[in-house]
Amino acid sequence: MTNSTQSRTLRAIEAVNVGDRTARVQAGTRLSALNQQLARANSFSQFDLGADPAIGGMIASNTGGSRLLRYGDVQRNLLGLEVVLADADATVLTDMKALRKDNSGIDLKQFVGRNRGYIRNHHGRAVGSSPSAAQTATALLVPARQEAIPELLNRLEAEAGEFLAAFEGCRPTRSKPQCCHNPRIRNPFGPGAVPAYTVLV
Repeated sequence: MTNSTQSRTLRAIEAVNVGDRTARVQAGTRLSALNQQLARANSFSQFDLGADPAIGGMIASNTGGSRLLRYGDVQRNLLGLEVVLADADATVLTDMKALRKDNSGIDLKQFVGRNRGYIRNHHGRAVGSSPSAAQTATALLVPARQEAIPELLNRLEAEAGEFLAAFEGCRPTRSKPQCCHNPRIRNPFGPGAVPAYTVLV
C-alpha cells in the first residue's frame, strides 16, 4: 500500500517511539496492524480484544478489553488527539504533545475523546505502549461458585501484584464459540463441553 493510499484510508502508522513508549497512528489503523508494528520494537499496545477494531472506533467507544485490570481503558492510554470539528470551516484541533501528565490547560484529548464521536472526526492520535514481557502465563479457571470470584481476584492480586494483567469472566455464550468452533484452539474441557462460567487470567 502506498503512503498516499494509506492517507486516504486513514490507516497509516506515522511513528513509533520506543523511548517514549508512544505510537502515532491515524483513525482507521487496525489494532492488529499497530500490534504488528510495535512487536518489531519489542512492545505491545495495552489492549487485548477478540475483535480487530480501528483505533478511532476504540477511542469513540472507550473500549477496555482483557487487560483493563492492569492497563485501564483507552482514555487512560490516549496521549494525543487531532480532530476535525463538524463546523462550516472544518476546524482542526490538535493536541499531540503525547504527555502522560500535562497541567498546562484544558486537556483537549480527554474532553474531545469522551464525546463519543458526536462533535468531531478523529484524524490523528497518539497512544501509549508497553515493553513486552520476557515471560507470560495464561490460565483458564473454573470457579466452584460465582460468589468465590471476588475472593479469587483479591487473592491473585495479593500474590501477583502488578504482574496480574487480565482477569475476565466468560459465560458460555462467549467461550463456546472459541472452544468448540475455532479449529486453532484445543478445548480443554473436552469435545463440545463448556463450563457455566470461566475466568481468563
